[in-house]
Amino acid sequence: MKKVIGIMLLTLVLLVCPHLVFAAGTVTISVGWVSQDKGSCQLVWDCTSDASGNMSAPTPTWDTPDTNPPIWLWADSRRIDRVIIVPDSGGTAPDPLYDMEARVSSTISTDLLGGLGDNLSQTVTSMDAPLTETNGYPMMVLETPVIYAENMGNANGFTIYILFKK
Repeated sequence: MKKVIGIMLLTLVLLVCPHLVFAAGTVTISVGWVSQDKGSCQLVWDCTSDASGNMSAPTPTWDTPDTNPPIWLWADSRRIDRVIIVPDSGGTAPDPLYDMEARVSSTISTDLLGGLGDNLSQTVTSMDAPLTETNGYPMMVLETPVIYAENMGNANGFTIYILFKK
């Protein structure tokens, strides 16, 4: 009887709070800078993996007073102009060849980086401009991207800077 009650309780918790199962790792998002006259801005994600070495749809924490402010407040066209991925150093450096993606949302798996986050170095900063795989144009974003990563190792991290521009 205790097992049945336990299973029912676990099922109820999973139905009411699915993020408890799928949210892993931590992310803090900040505004790097904003240039309203040029219609550009930079958002910064400071990311840390969980004990499994992954980061899957973590709920971001904004270090600004606004909660999840939309990108269009800062960049007129929401075009990703430049991406810089900086691995942590020392004891929190990610494992070699870790992978990360910036997705449209937690339910849409389109990688806004167009594969730029595949097989990253644990010591070398990556910098590039992602283009769409279909037509070679810059990626466009409608809301704040969701960062995913895997194969990072336990409690390791990286920082990603994304420049949005007109």
